[in-house]
Amino acid sequence: MNARNFERIGNRMLEFGDGRARPSVMLRADVVGLGQINEAYGSAVGDRVLKEAADLLGRTVRGSDLVGRVDSDEFGVLLIGADANSARLVIDRIVVQALNHNRTSGHPGTLAFHLGGAVVVAGETADVAGLLVTAAPQRPAAPGAAAV
Repeated sequence: MNARNFERIGNRMLEFGDGRARPSVMLRADVVGLGQINEAYGSAVGDRVLKEAADLLGRTVRGSDLVGRVDSDEFGVLLIGADANSARLVIDRIVVQALNHNRTSGHPGTLAFHLGGAVVVAGETADVAGLLVTAAPQRPAAPGAAAV
């Protein structure tokens, strides 16, 4: 999903969650070292890494969650009805999935994310654009690890 659709659908989902007085969490997952992968191995490998990152994120979250590419090497993950503890479990699953992927991918480099998050408490008004800014990762992470 592209950034425009992620924002449009995500804002609707936030309104729905707010109307039901449910918390939400926005995760932002920045693919680590994509520029270096493109330089070292070519854009075809970089494109494959982006597709693998999207696939990994999509299969790691619930079907009711929203995943979309929001910038050249960044993804947003909107978790409706999730709190900080639920988000931590999702982050842990992303880390484990990335480590498993790296063991079995068969291509050079590693798939890793810098992760950040923003929590919307029940009854609070928020929008996707603002949450993505707030969810920006604050510190770098080791390959396969998460920074929240």
